[in-house]
Amino acid sequence: MFVDGSGTRSSEGVAMVNNLAAGQKANEKAGGLTKAPDGLKCRITKVSRH
Repeated sequence: MFVDGSGTRSSEGVAMVNNLAAGQKANEKAGGLTKAPDGLKCRITKVSRH
């Protein structure tokens, strides 16, 4: 979920990372359906591991 500087929900997006072991970290760009507002923050609301 993307939120603006005031914490208001702006959009949603998806990012995927393959072959990430438990405890590892990764940087990935998440795509959304709207233009990113100033002060954009991303909140991770769901993680799936397969």
